[in-house]
Amino acid sequence: MSESGQSRSASAFAGALLALAAAASLAANCQANPTPAQSPGYSGFISADPTAFSIQSVDRFADEQAGTIQSTIVVVAATFTNVDVVPEVIEPDRFVLTDQTTNAAFYGLSGTNINIPSMATTSIEPGKSAEIRVGFRVPLTMTAARLAYHP
Repeated sequence: MSESGQSRSASAFAGALLALAAAASLAANCQANPTPAQSPGYSGFISADPTAFSIQSVDRFADEQAGTIQSTIVVVAATFTNVDVVPEVIEPDRFVLTDQTTNAAFYGLSGTNINIPSMATTSIEPGKSAEIRVGFRVPLTMTAARLAYHP
């Protein structure tokens, strides 16, 4: 093999090693910093009226409750705005996730599981907002839901 052929071959080998090292580094970084559960299109998983909700995150957790239907815990962090003309007393069980496939309704929970945050009852004036974190126990198979508040 000529000297220039050896040089190109060595360069190609070095390039391949560099690419392999970059891929290994990327894979290690992904394992060290796992992608949050909500990242794969959480906005597609849970939708809401944008005048009432600004969703910051959606997290899924394994549900440790034994039952006949496999379920998961979904925790929604959002800014809730009172779009009504009267003060609104917000409570977790007034937030509802409606399964877009089956129309089943799942009401918010407060502190009933280690992964479900406790949420205090709060009054919000018309046009004012509050940060919320509310948990729901939903079927593992749920793929799309609509978040709403029912006074």
